[in-house]
Amino acid sequence: MMKASLPLQGGLRKILVSVRTYSSTNMMSPPSKAVVYEQHGPPDQVTRIVNLPGVEIKENQVCVKMLAAPINPSDINRIQARRKEEYSKYLDCFDNNAHYQAFFCLTSDVNTGVSKMMKKRCNNLLNQTTSKPVKSRDLGTMHGCDAASLPSKYPYHLLRFSYIDPVVELFGRNFYGGKQGVYPVRPEVPAVGGYEGVGEVQSVGSSVRGLSPGDWVIPSPPSFGTWQTYIVKEENVWHKINKDIPIEYAATVTVNPLTALRMLEDFVKLNSGDSIVQNGATSIVGQCVIQLANIHGIHNINIIRDRRRRKYIACESAMLDNMAKVGNDEENRILVVAAAETHEYPALSIAYSVFEATSCGMKGVICVKLHNSLFWAGSEEVKERLKQLGANEVFTESQLGVKNIKSLLGALPEPVLGFNCVGGDSASIVLKFLRPGGTMVTYGGMAKKPVTVSTSSFIFKDLALRGFWLQKWMSAGKAKECRVMINHLLGVIQEGKLKYEMQLVSFNEFPEALDRALGKLGSQPKQILRF
Repeated sequence: MMKASLPLQGGLRKILVSVRTYSSTNMMSPPSKAVVYEQHGPPDQVTRIVNLPGVEIKENQVCVKMLAAPINPSDINRIQARRKEEYSKYLDCFDNNAHYQAFFCLTSDVNTGVSKMMKKRCNNLLNQTTSKPVKSRDLGTMHGCDAASLPSKYPYHLLRFSYIDPVVELFGRNFYGGKQGVYPVRPEVPAVGGYEGVGEVQSVGSSVRGLSPGDWVIPSPPSFGTWQTYIVKEENVWHKINKDIPIEYAATVTVNPLTALRMLEDFVKLNSGDSIVQNGATSIVGQCVIQLANIHGIHNINIIRDRRRRKYIACESAMLDNMAKVGNDEENRILVVAAAETHEYPALSIAYSVFEATSCGMKGVICVKLHNSLFWAGSEEVKERLKQLGANEVFTESQLGVKNIKSLLGALPEPVLGFNCVGGDSASIVLKFLRPGGTMVTYGGMAKKPVTVSTSSFIFKDLALRGFWLQKWMSAGKAKECRVMINHLLGVIQEGKLKYEMQLVSFNEFPEALDRALGKLGSQPKQILRF
């Protein structure tokens, strides 16, 4: 991720030239700072912050100073275009600008050593010095590493040296894994990122009557290009809202809460006392489903993935002795930040830290460059948070590996409606909960695995499978209906009946916010850019 005033090269020249075509007598917007991508690919590599010149404000247009805009998964997908594109080819641990460092898988106990065969394999790998990667079926890839450069007393405890994302290795959060799947929206590049947000009217064209400077507005339906400080668009793009709405909720109301509301209302007629079931309950949509269902007296059963409570400590390798005292068991892992890097082998200093950590008796050591200590909540803590929002029941996936899954419902009725944003086995669990004639709506696929349905579910339970995509729904001439629902949701928010986790971040800290949104730092609140 780079910050720059871009040179007039390639496709971006087209943007800059087009915005300079104006009459000197017309009103101009202020210069804008924007997140631009000139090609599709990994967002942290193809986006950069640039300065754009002012734009002519035509008679029917409105200039809006953006106040806040979120980073949504759909924003990331639009930049990627290929949602499941192979990511490994972009990684380079020896690039100082790379966000990833090497991941080392070591023996759990340095005193026991490793087998003779493993020693032989390590020797074969370490004795090779080359400028090209050395591939090994068992040991991964090593890039031109001289055995003499490694700590001599621990040469046999290196089981794997490969260029992979350590956080993905821990949490399975990789937006680029797999080979199939293309996101259906591929914006023409160069483009400005972002799809929703809130702003304040800066100035208006001569024929604009419904908006005035100082009004708060949101693009409704959502519109491309919200990751910039000033936006100029036609008056009919903007929807005026009250200025007493918390800025982070105003910036996020048009995608996730609207998705939750539409799915609750569009597929099955729900009555007070009915039940629904959903996976991905910790997502913003999931949190909204819980609260909106409660408002109408609808019971909700929620499925979350299993989580181990983890503590990661970022510190210099010189503090390893103190780190060892923190504890290292099934509930904790130690995160080591290398004290220094060598010019010849930048990753080797990280290897030293890992070796020293294992010599202190710490197992399962992960080494990656971070600046702050991190904490990941366990399943019980996540359950408690969801119940505070109004969840009736929350189960981890491992709890649902029973034959009679409905015995867990107690007095709750069998769900008539289910929501799936995960796919794979998690979707199958949702289907098992549904009563005969029930409907499952799929609106996402975070597991990147297909939804598999048994023949008996169709024949004997007569289940229905549906899909929902908000952008398609809004493209069906529903702008007026969309704004009515947004006003309704904003009213619910003002009443304190709709809440979800978010984190306001300065626009200047976009690279760090993007890292959190990409899942590099585990599960994080929704990132909201504050302009």
